[in-house]
Amino acid sequence: MKKAIFILIFILVCITIAACLLVSIIASRNNKDAALVYEVNPVKTPELIKVKLQHLDGNGYLKGKYAEVYLSTESELPIDSVFEPDSEMDVYSEDRDFRFPGDEAKLSQANVYYHINRIHDYFADSLRHSFNKAIKCYVLHKPLHVPARYVPLQNDIRFGISSEGINPALDSGCIYSEYSRAVMHDLMPLHDEYESAAISQAYADYFSCSLLDDPQREEYAARFSKKTSRVKGFPLDEIALRGSRGDLDNKKRYPEDLAPEEYDSSEIISGAFWDLRKALGRKIADSMILEAYKKLKDLPDEYFFDSSRAAGPYFSAIYKSIAAVDEETHGGENEKIIRRIFERRGIPEEPYSYTASYKFGSNIQIGWYPFNDDVFRQVRWLGVYRIGEKGRLFGRMPVTYGDLALRLYDKDNELVDNFSTRMKLFQVKDKDYKMFLAEFYIPGSASSGECRFQFDYLDGGTGENQKSNAVSVILVK
Repeated sequence: MKKAIFILIFILVCITIAACLLVSIIASRNNKDAALVYEVNPVKTPELIKVKLQHLDGNGYLKGKYAEVYLSTESELPIDSVFEPDSEMDVYSEDRDFRFPGDEAKLSQANVYYHINRIHDYFADSLRHSFNKAIKCYVLHKPLHVPARYVPLQNDIRFGISSEGINPALDSGCIYSEYSRAVMHDLMPLHDEYESAAISQAYADYFSCSLLDDPQREEYAARFSKKTSRVKGFPLDEIALRGSRGDLDNKKRYPEDLAPEEYDSSEIISGAFWDLRKALGRKIADSMILEAYKKLKDLPDEYFFDSSRAAGPYFSAIYKSIAAVDEETHGGENEKIIRRIFERRGIPEEPYSYTASYKFGSNIQIGWYPFNDDVFRQVRWLGVYRIGEKGRLFGRMPVTYGDLALRLYDKDNELVDNFSTRMKLFQVKDKDYKMFLAEFYIPGSASSGECRFQFDYLDGGTGENQKSNAVSVILVK
């Protein structure tokens, strides 16, 4: 009897040990390549979710076919650098379990790896465009002027900390935007100036929002983006104060809603993209918008700021490319929808052929000051003013210049009558230039369309009256 009891106990112990081993094996398998991440970001989706990391090479690091994640080991830098930062692969797990709920640095790296691969698969599976490069991602954990950015020179993405202490490596929207920027740059780099800078931003934001199925950039992402601050010193044109980055479902129009920062101006284009998405559905719109980007390089020279194409495409180039894609892939069946959307946005089929809007002669510049800081920022956009309303033009010029007068010419190079102006001059302490504010009224007799500004001034150095270069502006009703 005792022997039978002993055997029974022995069998139960063996069964228990086997069961524990089986549970351990199953748990180990279930946690292999597992990670805890934020589905969107810590504000919108505060609960961590368990996911399986894809495309890992199996060596225990956050390194795979399409992404490699590193932690920076550099000390803090006063400015952002384009050089590759000193770094290390900070995350290693021998059993390939990447769940780090209590370690923000490691959690950030796992979060970046997961979302980089998610948007890669979105491009590859939904859009049939695979960006088959293992992009390096650095979780820097230090303040950066731009807390999340793609660096084309190194083909990497860097995530720092914002001035408010927000960590963009934990925000899927930021990760998706910067990866989308890398994809677009690989297809065709767009120069960071004029309307092309806004086009680049629009594409980055659109694909991020489309994947998240949400036109709103969440507060967690938007808080570290610069916004127009309370104006001090000299007034900004009202155009600089309209709207803020973060909403693709908007009613912004070209050209009157162009703003000093490309983030704000980009919403004109990304808003048109979202209009297409609402009208045609995500699948068709996403594909059409991506294919339109590929077609930009095939457009005639007049759709770029100069024949060398060095300054990038106009907004009208996007309209032209999307219409061409629809004609090729859908037989033009969406032509009326596309036309209605871009006309509502004010984007013409044929672009305005304006010159650089900040250059008046060799020494007179116009721009915004102060914007988010006390730095004079050159205007990169076309000047836009409403007929029958007041306008402002702010800038700087050498201290030797005087008798500054602003003129308005129509498309036939004739002076516009009743164009009244008032000029205010301000000497800048310890500087070799002075600031000016030109306030003016666009008379009702002016015609809509492209006109030009020009300055008359006295060069105190030579004693001669001079005329500056003329630059284009657009008058709208």
